[in-house]
Amino acid sequence: MFLKDSSIMDEMINALTKGIGVEQYKPIRISYNVLKDILFKDPKFNNCTDDIKQFLVDVLALSIFHQHVIIPFHGASNFISGAREYGAEKVKMAGYVLDRDFYDEADKITKSFFVITKKYGLPIEKLHVSSVNTFIEDWLKIVKDYGS
Repeated sequence: MFLKDSSIMDEMINALTKGIGVEQYKPIRISYNVLKDILFKDPKFNNCTDDIKQFLVDVLALSIFHQHVIIPFHGASNFISGAREYGAEKVKMAGYVLDRDFYDEADKITKSFFVITKKYGLPIEKLHVSSVNTFIEDWLKIVKDYGS
């Protein structure tokens, strides 16, 4: 059932990318699909129960979203905040104007993400995917420790 119903399996990435423009959507989906394919070939992943597999796929989606959206927004938010200390009200970067509206939106998105990760006890430092194998090992240990 798990591998056959990709609409359920991809629910998290679909929710995270719903309504964002193709400029942001495409690299997120490409990264997600590449890493998901590697994940599905890993024996440790394949030895998991369906609910743990789903959890790992969901955390992978959160990880990709964190990398492509949260880190850049958080950095831009900090940059704008620093620039304001020197009197800049808006910053133009690569054709984009980073003004109060952008700052407010970036701040809202990053804070919401951090509230979710905190609420569910998801360590931010484990969202970085240096290798799929390490990612699986780290999260299986977290699940095991949480369940103990």
